[in-house]
Amino acid sequence: ARAAWEGEPGVVAGRAANHEPIERAMDSVFGYTLENDMSDRGGRGDTRFGTDWLLQKNHATFAPLGPFITPKEFIKDVKNMPVKFTLNGQLMQDSNTSYMIHDVFEQIVYATNILPLRAGDIIATGSPAGVGSARNPPILLKGGDRMECSYDGVGTLRNPVVAPQRGLACAPPRIR
Repeated sequence: ARAAWEGEPGVVAGRAANHEPIERAMDSVFGYTLENDMSDRGGRGDTRFGTDWLLQKNHATFAPLGPFITPKEFIKDVKNMPVKFTLNGQLMQDSNTSYMIHDVFEQIVYATNILPLRAGDIIATGSPAGVGSARNPPILLKGGDRMECSYDGVGTLRNPVVAPQRGLACAPPRIR
């Protein structure tokens, strides 16, 4: 697989939520975690290419989470959290959630109008600019790479990339 990365905050639901209005969007949130969201950018194996998220996002080990959940009370402003992503020690992303196209509040409203959330569900929110697949030329992951995603107040998720016999995989996080 030709895998790309996105270091994103994950919103962890603390209770059931269905058709939440924007003014109550955060009522269902327990806290935040981190996700190294990986995408297979190799396409479908034929001449078509596009946004087939089922294919791109659902390989085994492609969504490592953690290493823990930070309760929402400890995050001052989820709409204004600094983010850093390094690949092999090189800073690749130095941005802020204020630059995201849709903030966490909007994403909760959108998600709960498609399907209800249950306690423990996680919304992967996306990432501000700086991800590898959007660069020219694209920067894709390879076996031996080391990813590190940090959101201010939430923590740091570190993952090595391992190359199994077929495709790429992300090893589970290690808690230090």
